[in-house]
Amino acid sequence: MRRLVVVLVITTGLVCAAELAARLILWRYNNPYDAILQPQYQIFRGIEQRGTEGDFPPNDRSIWLSWTMRPYTVTTNSGGLRNLQDTRQDAFRILAVGDSFTFGAFVGDHDTWPFWLESILMKHAAELGDERVYQVLNAGVGGYTISDELAYMNDKGFALRPDLVILGFTPNDIAGLNASLLATYGRPATFADSRADHSLIPDSLQEQSALLNLFQILRFQIVLRGQIRPAEDYPYSKVRESEEKFYELARQDPSAEQRYREDFQRFADAMRSRGIDWIVVAFPFMSQLAFDAPRDKFSYPQQIVEELARANDVPFLNLLPIYQAVGDPEALYLAAYDPLIGEYMGDTHPSRYGNRVAAQAIFRMLTTKGLIPLAQGVQSGDS
Repeated sequence: MRRLVVVLVITTGLVCAAELAARLILWRYNNPYDAILQPQYQIFRGIEQRGTEGDFPPNDRSIWLSWTMRPYTVTTNSGGLRNLQDTRQDAFRILAVGDSFTFGAFVGDHDTWPFWLESILMKHAAELGDERVYQVLNAGVGGYTISDELAYMNDKGFALRPDLVILGFTPNDIAGLNASLLATYGRPATFADSRADHSLIPDSLQEQSALLNLFQILRFQIVLRGQIRPAEDYPYSKVRESEEKFYELARQDPSAEQRYREDFQRFADAMRSRGIDWIVVAFPFMSQLAFDAPRDKFSYPQQIVEELARANDVPFLNLLPIYQAVGDPEALYLAAYDPLIGEYMGDTHPSRYGNRVAAQAIFRMLTTKGLIPLAQGVQSGDS
């Protein structure tokens, strides 16, 4: 009997050891903390990867949850760009660079303006019998401004040999050169932060350990519960307050405007030296459309970038009058008016419809200026 117990103990030990070895070698981990990313910590993991096309991890498909009430899917291609397809060498390549308005914060992969623009281009090409492939490569990254966009172009963008570049501008881009914001969101700073955020536990061990994965799941649940809060407590809920803070930052650092002018000129010189066509598209803030805020209060950033674009003979598209013609801020942005609070509540980024309106306007400009091959056959803008 004793011998039987010993055999059973040894057999059980061997089975457990084999199970442990199998888990370490074959077990596929499923960590929701990675699938539902905290963008401010993890979206810049792709910057350090040489040979990629964008600043995001390649071949990634995640649900982003920086705001628990509005999760959205983010997909990157093999080059680390927010595109569903890989870059094609035989395509007419349009490279879109900018901040979160270009990236498409809080909207799905099919609802960003670069995706809309590519769809419009391919639709008209098919109607005109143009067999050329048009790609709009989305290199937008939340928090970027002109210095980051120039660094990206020098590091990765020019290597894509784009036929056309679209520089997206938002009114907070100048404030983004405030020293305090650059220290937090600037491209080198975010790269350093992303590396510092790595766990002391090797990634290979985290991905092979069931116990560590259980710990990460529990951690995710704790973080998720900590993020759930009433809408009025969300720090970016009040549209006017969240947008006005950027103008305060710009006023606190008067040198930010001069730095923007200098970096814009460097960007323009780099484009000119390579013979690349490009345009500037200025997105308005929602406060410029809201009935309870002066429409010209936040116009000076657009005026500055328009002045710079015209000085360099670069086509400039101001979306403010186009959005004003639509006349419905709630349709164009991810916010709605709350009569009880007397404020627009929500997020200040464009909605699916707002991005579509922007893409249509960009398409009309590209055809009017003859910047795309199919322009000669297009009689009117997209409807």
